[in-house]
Order: sequence, then structure tokens, then C-alpha cells
Amino acid sequence: AFMRNRDPIVDALRQCGVNECDHVLELGCGPGEHIVYIANKLQSVRLFQPTDVSLEALESTNCRIKEARLEDRILPAQQIDIGKPDWYIDSNTFDAAFAINVLHIAPHGFLPNLFREAARCLKA
Repeated sequence: AFMRNRDPIVDALRQCGVNECDHVLELGCGPGEHIVYIANKLQSVRLFQPTDVSLEALESTNCRIKEARLEDRILPAQQIDIGKPDWYIDSNTFDAAFAINVLHIAPHGFLPNLFREAARCLKA
């Protein structure tokens, strides 16, 4: 699915103006394929912050970042649980946030918190 979806995802992010942002949050980075591909395609974004609940996903993402030599543009993946309130992330930190392959698998009850916390993390 990654190979089939990666370019349409980058196109959608460009249409939403993510390529004009400075600091971008990814919710649910999974194994890190998307964040590495997106960072290579959206060169104008200064910093990406991938996140996931899975320690295995974080480890995979951090390995991919290192292999791609993108440590200067993609921060180390951080663990957050989208179902819990008060993520570790400071308020007003990010210009944009995106989630790939997250909303359709997250329990329905998680969604209000996900949107509330993501909104809190975005710059006003």
C-alpha cells in the first residue's frame, strides 16, 4: 500500500499547504516509510516530528531516518498515545499535523481526543 499511496499522499499534503510549513507533526508514523519519503519530497519543510504509540514502530522509524541521513530534518520519533489526554507535546509548536493510516483504525472514542490534542499542538 505504501508504494501505491505515497505520491497521492504527498500531493494531498502539498494541496493542504504542508510544503509551506516549518515544523510538521506526524501522528502514527508506523514503520517510518511515509515520513522519510515525505521529507525527501517536501524539502521546504524544516522539521518533521514523527510519533507513534508502538515502541517497535518508533525503533523502525528512527532506523529509517538514520539510514536516509535525514536526522537534520526529521526529529527522533516520540511515543504518544492518541487516546490519552495531554500529550507530551507543547502547545502552539507545529504549523501542521497529519495522520496516515490512523483514523480508520483508531477506536471511535479516540477521535475527539486526537483532534483536540492535535489542535492544541498547532500554532494559533
